[in-house]
Amino acid sequence: MNNLQILVNQQPGIITTNFDDIKAELSAQMEIYKALEVTEESKQERKKDVATLRKLVKAVNEKRIEVKKKCLKPYEAFEEQAYELVEIINEPIRLLDSQIKEYEDKQRQEKINTIKQIFTEVAGELAEYIALEQIYDSKWENVATSIKSIREDITAKFIEIHSAITAIKATGSEKVQEALDRYYNNLDLASAITFINQYEQQKREIEWRMREQQERERQA
Repeated sequence: MNNLQILVNQQPGIITTNFDDIKAELSAQMEIYKALEVTEESKQERKKDVATLRKLVKAVNEKRIEVKKKCLKPYEAFEEQAYELVEIINEPIRLLDSQIKEYEDKQRQEKINTIKQIFTEVAGELAEYIALEQIYDSKWENVATSIKSIREDITAKFIEIHSAITAIKATGSEKVQEALDRYYNNLDLASAITFINQYEQQKREIEWRMREQQERERQA
């Protein structure tokens, strides 16, 4: 396959023209036109001169296009052949690309299934409250990421989660369960602790006001 080469016998295009003669003759004639002046009497003649010169420009451009088309004909024929060869090569490329994608998708899905299994094993009863998506890391799907490192990541995350749950329960607040529900929702320990602290502060203020009210009533 590496020795496959397209052999092209290409001869440089040679165009023979009387360019020098035409250029010399035109240059001499254009000097005459450039020396002409436009007056009221000669205006119509000068318009005819402009029309004549434009015809010359048109004739030169038409000849240029004609010669160009002739020069491009062999290239266009080769271009069609090249496209045909490219399509022959592209056919197995598309087939192999499709198979590679299908294989990689299968590998990815198998890895996702393994990740779900590891999550269920590590999460235990907490899987009822915490979803895999809350701790999911898309890098786990990469081929280079090992199952071992994924298990370590998930285990480390749940060690952190268990520590947070312990910290919330240690507050002994009446609002522990509500704080836990909040934590399960966003895994934000600081937010859960702030919720408890705010509740306890409000509770103390209410108790203080009640004691004040009772004291006033007792003294009345």
